[in-house]
Amino acid sequence: MKGDGAKVTKPLNDVLKFGGIWFDFDHLKYGTLLKWLNFLRHATAFVVWAIETSNLWFAGSSFILTESAIFIPIGFEELGFFVVIVSNMSTVNRVVGKYEEKIDRYSDTPWGKKIIDEEVRVFYKVFKLGKNSLVGFFIMYIVVPVSFDAIRAIAGLPPYLVPLPLNFLLGKQPERNYTYYTAIFVSYLFFAIIVPRFVATQSLILFFVLFIVIDVRICIKKIQIMSGNDHKGVGLQKEWDLKDIIDHHSQILDMVKREYNFIGFMLIAQNGFIALVLCLLSYMMKTSLNAGDLILAVFCGTFEFQVMIISLLHNGAGYIVEKQSEDLANELYNTAWYKQPPRIRKYVNTMIGQGVKMFNISYHMSPANLEAYLQVLNKSYSFFALINSKV
Repeated sequence: MKGDGAKVTKPLNDVLKFGGIWFDFDHLKYGTLLKWLNFLRHATAFVVWAIETSNLWFAGSSFILTESAIFIPIGFEELGFFVVIVSNMSTVNRVVGKYEEKIDRYSDTPWGKKIIDEEVRVFYKVFKLGKNSLVGFFIMYIVVPVSFDAIRAIAGLPPYLVPLPLNFLLGKQPERNYTYYTAIFVSYLFFAIIVPRFVATQSLILFFVLFIVIDVRICIKKIQIMSGNDHKGVGLQKEWDLKDIIDHHSQILDMVKREYNFIGFMLIAQNGFIALVLCLLSYMMKTSLNAGDLILAVFCGTFEFQVMIISLLHNGAGYIVEKQSEDLANELYNTAWYKQPPRIRKYVNTMIGQGVKMFNISYHMSPANLEAYLQVLNKSYSFFALINSKV
């Protein structure tokens, strides 16, 4: 029978399998076949991205400002994150395994189970947004455009295309022929591979944040229980037994510093790519409006809004980790630590000092937080203004 820890992490395992990032199928009868199918789907996505990127060589720098070029940074970012996660899969398994054990242990107490249930309930609401966005993308970017183009085909009108990775193969005036349908099919196959993989990548980041939130809230509750037994007098209190809290605090610090480095790298790299993607989407929306193509402008605007929400969500996740650090430091500070013997006060002050500084998701001193999100928007606007000044 599965414990509480396995139940909490099961959605993560499921979404990693759905995204093709999971390769541990050795226990299944057709495990080898599933593993090779995963490699095949990722190789297909890479080939499509490579074909698109190679057009930079043939078409020159002007290709960067076309509708197909928007998928070059998106594909590179998404492919890079896949490689980072797969190369750090041992770390992922280690972190997930540790927190399955911790959640099982924390669930033994009523207050621990209550904290876990509360945080998991809130998290699953955010987690479902990723699945809902997948459905929204499928409807807005596949069902609606294909249906609209089918109506135009029946009416004898020329084809209408939203931005797709292989649109550059169709020329300025595409015709409905073998190349047209093949390019559309392969482009949507590309989406069918990278979108679930993207959802899996972002879900992994969110789950890692959930683990830290649960861990810190449990530590805070331990502090509250420990300090709740103090008397109301002004003299020295009975000396606290800080061993469990110090060990717990050290484990959280070690986890964030050692095991979360690749998450920090992914978020910081994502911020750079998103700034470029937002810039290109803004430029496409502007040119579409100038050309009178309102439908394409709406698609670009909707896509840009979704990208901004994704960036806010994950920089917000970094902010949440920082906030946990502040909450832990505040909880320690609000206890009657000053009524403890000098040795205990020294330990408490050390933890308070570490609290604000150490809990963050970062890479080479560059944290992912709300300030980083504002920098993404600022860089995006700067790139957009630069392009407008040159074109």
